[in-house]
Amino acid sequence: MAKGFSEKLIQFRAKNSLSQEELAAKLEVSFATVNRWENGHSEPQKAARKKIDLLFSSSDFSQSYPHLNSVLSHSKRSKLTIILDENLFQLKPSLKDSGFKVLALKKGMSDEEIRELAEGTAILTNNTKDFLPHAVADDYDVISIEALKFIDTDPTRKNKTAQKIAKAIRDSGIAFIRGNFNLIIKNDGAYELKALV
Repeated sequence: MAKGFSEKLIQFRAKNSLSQEELAAKLEVSFATVNRWENGHSEPQKAARKKIDLLFSSSDFSQSYPHLNSVLSHSKRSKLTIILDENLFQLKPSLKDSGFKVLALKKGMSDEEIRELAEGTAILTNNTKDFLPHAVADDYDVISIEALKFIDTDPTRKNKTAQKIAKAIRDSGIAFIRGNFNLIIKNDGAYELKALV
């Protein structure tokens, strides 16, 4: 691997006060493997690159090494918690089966309870107007599915609605982009990502 990668890995580890052993544990590799990467003697394999990209996605590391970004879209699901609007609870099993952490709003929750729960997550809703006004102040993203003409109730990974949602989340990069966004999923599976300010 290029010397630049080794240097950047060392810098990132030092900046985050991680020993080689701690970084190895986070990446689920051996200490010797991290040592070989840092010394430029070997390159991370595909699975390790995914973990590196996930771990470093909040830093400038992945921007400095765009070759790692190609694996990012396949691993977005592990960084995003989705909160389902109370009328979409039927999507919970299929989205969980797709690898997302999923919570469902309970009927009767106050706006304050919802906003507190939503901080740092994404709310999946077909009632966007209720959630957009507070998204930036309360630090959450909004995933809008008003355009979907049919909500599949199949509780498995074969759920067509969940497949459209999962693909849009992964392809948009919403889980790793700083700031708050409205991800609008269209009936054909296309999406539009709008920054909220």
